[in-house]
Amino acid sequence: MEHENNGARPEKPIDWSVVEELLEAGCSGVQIAAQLRIHYETLYDRAVKKFGVSWTQYSEDRRTKGDNDLLTCQHKKALTGDNMMLIWLGKNRLKQRDTPQEIEITPATMGQFKDIMVQLKIAQLSSSKIAETNNNTDTKS
Repeated sequence: MEHENNGARPEKPIDWSVVEELLEAGCSGVQIAAQLRIHYETLYDRAVKKFGVSWTQYSEDRRTKGDNDLLTCQHKKALTGDNMMLIWLGKNRLKQRDTPQEIEITPATMGQFKDIMVQLKIAQLSSSKIAETNNNTDTKS
């Protein structure tokens, strides 16, 4: 049976394996649509039609898979003894540093610290007075 066209342009096929590969590589929907020579809204709409989820959800799932694959490869490479990869993962994933970060304490920072300590002392004194008042009230009862 022949499909009725109603004068509309025929639907351009989308190779979803290419779309998935590009998403996993980190490409945006706009970049992928340009490569496929279709409008990005067409790509988004067709993903909803094909997969039953929004483009945002679909693309995020594929991009996350790509990120996980990349991390797995880096991890394996580091475990084979690649010192550069070990250092890179340590710095980027574990927030390790070559040298400890020095903290500069400025007069303004010291002033703020002193103000906070005064507020803390006032709060502690207020708390003590409230507790003392409650104890005196309890003993009079």
